[in-house]
Amino acid sequence: MSRWTPCKRRVFIKRLRNLGFEGPFSGTRHQFMTYEQHRLTIPSNAEYSVPQLRMMLQEVEGILDRSITVQQYHVSMRIGAYVLAIDKMARALRMRGIYA
Repeated sequence: MSRWTPCKRRVFIKRLRNLGFEGPFSGTRHQFMTYEQHRLTIPSNAEYSVPQLRMMLQEVEGILDRSITVQQYHVSMRIGAYVLAIDKMARALRMRGIYA
């Protein structure tokens, strides 16, 4: 099974642009990218750790209001299948409620 690996900042920004984000623009402490009226803060470290990358991808999925597919973020098919299955479960929980 392939594992998540750290991602360089430059690569992450390039992939966000492929998803439709604009920027990065200079903010007060961090740069940010925009998607329609939404604003995503980009941390200034040169490489993002796996937990940081997962957290930012969840935020991006929330902004886009859809899950990111394997082809859009260049992960293996197995990881993509896990992401899709978790997304389907989360969508069902949101629709029915946690106690249904």
